Amino acid sequence: MGQIVLDFFRDQSVLGRDRLAYAAQPGIDVLDVTFFIMPVRLSLCGVELLEWPGVRSRPSSEWCPLPLLHVAAIGLDLVRSLEGETQKATYSLPEVGTELRLARMGDRVRVYSTMNGREATVGYDELLSAFERFAQGVRRMLLESVPALRDDPHWGAWFTADDA
Repeated sequence: MGQIVLDFFRDQSVLGRDRLAYAAQPGIDVLDVTFFIMPVRLSLCGVELLEWPGVRSRPSSEWCPLPLLHVAAIGLDLVRSLEGETQKATYSLPEVGTELRLARMGDRVRVYSTMNGREATVGYDELLSAFERFAQGVRRMLLESVPALRDDPHWGAWFTADDA
């Protein structure tokens, strides 16, 4: 099976800014697309799916700024939607206007990035586990930084769930 890297870079300045912004408008219903935008990396079998083309000269070009909560919650739900043996799903990446197109065939999932035209195939269980670990890490980090998210009217249930 191939190696999957799905990770985020904890940006303290974003956390500080968004903690204050959230305190000023708690319960905002666009929390998943407007807050906590930090660098995210998705690499399947060494194929960087979030690397912008033509930015190779930057050492960290494989990291793409995305809203962490969206990737953690919506991305995980999308991967879970591939439960059947032949399923397709499209994940529209907020903030960047591109997509990850997923197609499951048996126990494998092909992921195609419209951002750079690259694709890779990995095991479904592997991909699901990677998204579950990512969601757990995001949940833990955001709750440590902004404990009030636990009581958010839209996202509180996600932050207090045991299954992500």
